[in-house]
Amino acid sequence: MMWCRSREVHRFASIRTAQYLQLWSTHSIRDPMLSKCSGFPYYSCRYMTVQSDNQQPGSIRESLKKLGTMIKAFTLGTKNLYYDVKRMRQLQKTHGKLVITNKAPLCEPGFTKYPFKLEEVQFIYQTKSDLLKMLPTVTLFMVPLVGYVAPVIAFMFPQHLLSRQFWTDDLKKGLEDKEFSTRMQHLTALSLELGTTNTSLQLLKQQLDSNEGVQMYATKFPQLASIERSKLVTLSGVWSLSPLLPNSILQKRLEKHMNYIFLCDWLLRHENPATIQEKEISKFCVERCLQGNSREQVSNWIDVSTHYRECPTSLLAHLPALFK
Repeated sequence: MMWCRSREVHRFASIRTAQYLQLWSTHSIRDPMLSKCSGFPYYSCRYMTVQSDNQQPGSIRESLKKLGTMIKAFTLGTKNLYYDVKRMRQLQKTHGKLVITNKAPLCEPGFTKYPFKLEEVQFIYQTKSDLLKMLPTVTLFMVPLVGYVAPVIAFMFPQHLLSRQFWTDDLKKGLEDKEFSTRMQHLTALSLELGTTNTSLQLLKQQLDSNEGVQMYATKFPQLASIERSKLVTLSGVWSLSPLLPNSILQKRLEKHMNYIFLCDWLLRHENPATIQEKEISKFCVERCLQGNSREQVSNWIDVSTHYRECPTSLLAHLPALFK
C-alpha cells in the first residue's frame, strides 16, 4: 500500500514538473496570477527568470566569440604595426633620416637627387603618427591589473587609442567619414572667422605675384607663434590635429604638419600630377580638406602651395579656407 502511494506521489510530481517546464518554455509562468493558480511562488519564478536570462548558452557563446575576434584583431594589428616600423627603419637606414622642412634641398638644383619618394615620405610620416597614437595603449599595459583589459579599453576608443593597423575596413571607413565631417565643421568656422569667401585660383596667384599681395597675406596670416589660442585650435581641427595641448606644442605640431604637406606637394609636382591615380586623388583631397575629387583640383592646389621657394607656413595652413 505504501509502495503504491509513493509511486502515485512520484507520478504526480513528474506531471507537475512537466507542466512547469511547459509553462516556462512559453514564458507564461512569469505572470504572477498564473503562478499563484499553479501553486508556484512568484518570487521563485522571478528569480528563475533572471537566472535563465543571464545564463543563456547562446549569449555566453556570443560573448566568447566577440572576445576571440577582438583578440585576433589586436594580434593582427600588432603584427602589422611591427612590420610597418621595420620597413620604416629600413628606409631610414638606406636613405638616411627623413627631415621634413619647407626649405632646401627641395628648391635647390639638386632636388632630383632627393632620396625619398612621395610614397615613402607618406609612409614614414604616417608610421610615426601611428606610434605616437599607440603610446597611451602601451602605458595601459604597464599598469598592474589594468593591462589585462587594455585591449578591451583600446577597442572601446579606437579613434584615440588604436592606430590604423588595428582598424577593420568598416571601422576605418566610419572613422574617416566622421573625422572628415568634423574637419569640415572647423573649416566652416575658419572661413567665417576670416570673413572672406573662397578665392579663385587665378585671383590668388595674381595676388601672390605682387609685392602688395604678399604683404597683404603676410599681415592677414601672421606667423603661427603669434596666432591666438582660439584660432590655433580651429586650424588644428582643420588639419586633424588634437587641440588638447598647450599652445607651444600646438604651434610646433601644426608647423611640422604644414611642412609635411609642403614636402608632399613638391614631390608630387616633381613626379608629375598627371600620373596620380584616382585613389591617390581622393586621398590627396581628403588630406588637405578639399571638397571635390578631381585631378584639376590637385593641380590647382599644387600650383598655389608651391608657388614660392618657401611657402609661408601660416598661408598654407589657411589655404583650405581660401581655396576654390
